[in-house]
Amino acid sequence: ATAGGDKLVKVWTPELEPALCQVLESHSRYVTTLAFSSCGHFLASGSNDKCVKIWSDTGDCRQTSLSFHNTAPSRAENLYQVQLSKTERRPLQVLSGHSADVTSCDMCDGMLASGCNDALVRVWGWQQTSGRYQEADCSPLAGHKYAVYCVRFCGGGGARLVSAGLDGGIILW
Repeated sequence: ATAGGDKLVKVWTPELEPALCQVLESHSRYVTTLAFSSCGHFLASGSNDKCVKIWSDTGDCRQTSLSFHNTAPSRAENLYQVQLSKTERRPLQVLSGHSADVTSCDMCDGMLASGCNDALVRVWGWQQTSGRYQEADCSPLAGHKYAVYCVRFCGGGGARLVSAGLDGGIILW
């Protein structure tokens, strides 16, 4: 998946000659970070619009297989069809709470973490009963003095999280 200043997330086939599979459009500002879930069911995108959006292949909580490679457009597909694919895809869920640009996100075993220019790390967990991500009781994590520019889960189960900040600090949570 790729993203950037055009506010779009583009998902590509993994072949030697990549083909565009999906164009995901919903952010109102630059998309700054992407992360696929370890289970392959979700794609998270963070943006300067202060939120993280969760995508699935159908936008339906009951069907969450990211089978983007099965929907690759043919080489003859025209611009109208690509534009149509933009309007058909909606985020499954929008995670808000950051007060500034989201700079980094990572997913691991039903957990999602995001770092932000507000110097906080937020953590969400997948709730099987609701079929949605919910902010964890421990969130937000405060410890950095300046913007958090990287978050990564380490180890299995999302039990440990590392963040790096503009303050030069690295924190193991």
